[in-house]
Amino acid sequence: MVLPLLSAASLRFLPRILRVLIFVSIGLAWILYGIRGLNRSLMTPYLRPGKSVVDTLRKHRQKEKGPRVIAIGGGHGLATLLRGIKLHSNNITAIVSVADDGGSSGRLRKEWGILPPGDIRNCLAALSTDEALLGQLFQYRFPNGNSGLDGHSFGNLFITALADITGSFEDAVAGIWASVSGSGSCFTIHIA
Repeated sequence: MVLPLLSAASLRFLPRILRVLIFVSIGLAWILYGIRGLNRSLMTPYLRPGKSVVDTLRKHRQKEKGPRVIAIGGGHGLATLLRGIKLHSNNITAIVSVADDGGSSGRLRKEWGILPPGDIRNCLAALSTDEALLGQLFQYRFPNGNSGLDGHSFGNLFITALADITGSFEDAVAGIWASVSGSGSCFTIHIA
């Protein structure tokens, strides 16, 4: 009973060359379908609604060939500058001053003995591939109330926690950068 079923499934009633063509065609169709799926999954981080794949790739290639820029500073000015420069180039190096001693950064500096994370947080959010969501998340400030989180931004707490886990502020920033930057990005951040 199984043998006739296998014989029918393998199309033994057709000439051998026709069977080869049919099964090769089916195999090639599955391979092409798999390649299409792989391409779509690899391109997903780069695709923006309403933009074609070709336009997205062209823009990415132009930014790869953009000028090499080194930006030095701190505060909100550097993050604003980086936000504008990243539209034209992926070859950006940011040297971020971490001299902040006020607000959330100052409190974390005193309580945890780490470099103040505020300016780094702003630059990471500005250079991230999904700035809208990451920017909102990193800039979120806990409301003033009766908790120890009063006035702290989530990004500062996240960097502080990761610095405690990794044992190094620099490793924490590198770990965050690896997760928020798009592949192929040439952005680098140095702490000064």
